[in-house]
Amino acid sequence: MEEEGRFEAEVADVQAWWGLERFKLTKRPYAAKDVVALRGTLRQSYGSNEMAKKLWRTLKTHQANGTASRTFGALDPVQVTMMAKHLDTIYVSGWQCSSTHTSTNEPGPDLADYPYDTVPNKVEHLFFAQQYHDRKQKEARMSMSREERARTPYIDYLKPIIADGDTGFGGTTATVKLCKLFVERGAAGVHIEDQSSVTKKCGHMAGKVLVSVGEHINRLVAARLQFDVMGTETVLVARTDAVGATLIQTNVDTRDHQFIFGVTNPNLRGKSLATLLAEAMAAGKTGAELQALEDNWISMAQLKTFSECVTDAIKAMNVGEHEKRRRLNEWINHSSPDKCLSNEKGRETAERLGLKNLFWDWDLPRTREGFYRYYLDGDSEPRHG
Repeated sequence: MEEEGRFEAEVADVQAWWGLERFKLTKRPYAAKDVVALRGTLRQSYGSNEMAKKLWRTLKTHQANGTASRTFGALDPVQVTMMAKHLDTIYVSGWQCSSTHTSTNEPGPDLADYPYDTVPNKVEHLFFAQQYHDRKQKEARMSMSREERARTPYIDYLKPIIADGDTGFGGTTATVKLCKLFVERGAAGVHIEDQSSVTKKCGHMAGKVLVSVGEHINRLVAARLQFDVMGTETVLVARTDAVGATLIQTNVDTRDHQFIFGVTNPNLRGKSLATLLAEAMAAGKTGAELQALEDNWISMAQLKTFSECVTDAIKAMNVGEHEKRRRLNEWINHSSPDKCLSNEKGRETAERLGLKNLFWDWDLPRTREGFYRYYLDGDSEPRHG
């Protein structure tokens, strides 16, 4: 009974914590008792939690003032110390770590192929430097007279660190372990992106592949669960590469269906791009020859989203203009991005509007790796951001 009482008391504490203003917009698919059951008996505290609270206050102040926290990536203790006088946050990016500070000392572009403790190690390096200069300053100021202290500007060296968590470095268990490291090493905030772990590219590079909305949500849930288990208010940033990506790993999530390209040229029925390229490679073609084949195939494919395909088909129907407008309005009403219309439901709606046997195939243009073609537009980002 005593053990159960302690457990229930801790559950009540977590529920009260979640009820604070800090978490009023946070939705968790798990209960407080699930968190407490994962905590174990020995409770620990983390300096990064105080920095996380400070970061949240800083961001809320910027929000109220209509301003932003402008920051830069810090490479070493010298830079992070100099930045303290001018910035209110510090950034640690995967790119800077991949090029200057991998734990294997092997530099390279930001493909997140460095050991997953690389960025946490850099965070710890900088956090230690911040604390060192904070201690030095306190010692120096306490040795001054009051008049000297009044003349000497105080520098806040403890600026919150926001770290690049890339894609979480694998499945949800990898994301959990990465986030645990970030808390232990001093990160006040972490951002997780929606790229595929195995094809991760830096933001400015081409060829980015997204994961499904559902997988990205699972990463974020795993991260928040780990922070809850550790009792920290670490700021979690849900980053998206939907604006720059042209591929998506899978079509399993219906929330992604409206943003996937399909072939609309019936002359390519049964002639997939992946098969064409595989046959060309088997025949010894490489490099520029393969690219020319792909470019030519794409130019013939007449790639469109399913919604574009339906819209164009309605416009081409042999019916009066009034009827066309009615059908277009009905389609738009059913297929707006906020409806997250699945391809199956979309086809049913198209048939009801008189479009039977509409040719649109999202499997034909898949890449050799099996990725689907993702449509870049202004409406796609909210599905992933």
